[in-house]
Amino acid sequence: MHLKGGLLILFISHKLTAFLHNGQHTAKTSSELNIHKNTLLYRVNKIKKLLNSSLDEGDELFSYQLSFKILDYMSSQL
Repeated sequence: MHLKGGLLILFISHKLTAFLHNGQHTAKTSSELNIHKNTLLYRVNKIKKLLNSSLDEGDELFSYQLSFKILDYMSSQL
């Protein structure tokens, strides 16, 4: 991954937020993001590696969702 700093956070948050919002359903998420299902799966696997997470634990998923909500709130306040 060639993204750095803030760009990496934006990349992860956008894709992961959509994925989590859609209940981890790849077809629905890929349609929403206008990307192929295999592209989404590739990106989600990259995100899992970057986060060192399987995205299966409820508490962990809640933490990511809460973090993204905070980021959205903070960016709207700028």
